[in-house]
Amino acid sequence: METGERGFLLTGSEEFLEPYLEARREVDSTLADLRALVADNPAQVERFDEIGAAVDRWIRTSAEPEIALRREVKETAATMTQISDRIEDGRGKALMDDLRVKLGAVVDVEEALLSERVTESETAVLQSNAILIVGTLLAIALGIIAMLITARAILRPVVDVMAAARAIATGEAGVRVDVA
Repeated sequence: METGERGFLLTGSEEFLEPYLEARREVDSTLADLRALVADNPAQVERFDEIGAAVDRWIRTSAEPEIALRREVKETAATMTQISDRIEDGRGKALMDDLRVKLGAVVDVEEALLSERVTESETAVLQSNAILIVGTLLAIALGIIAMLITARAILRPVVDVMAAARAIATGEAGVRVDVA
């Protein structure tokens, strides 16, 4: 936005205003989209409100008057010295610096939130991995226990039958085996 305005101030060529005009058309919808993205954070919404007000203030008190003055240079007796004096008074720069500070605050908060969310996500991944490992080990242990119980249930009658068969083979005729 500022770059297009400055290009026009230097050259007087309307084509340099295109980035400025395009940004003016998009700034309100972009800010509305950003407000929607941070709707869960009232402080950030307020910062975007302040940014919108700062942009409007810069347009109203710096950019538009400077653009109008540059157009007068092309059409009337205004001079480039008048434009230079207006730029050198620093009002536009101060407004743009204020806007940059506000944008920096938004970025700082969003970076802090992102860092916090990354940490939470990493913690959740570690917890999930721990649960998976413990769950897998528990499933293996339960499988081994089930296998041992099943093997014992199957082998006990077989061992009893084998012991009875040995007893019968050695001449004990009254041996009984329960296989139920």
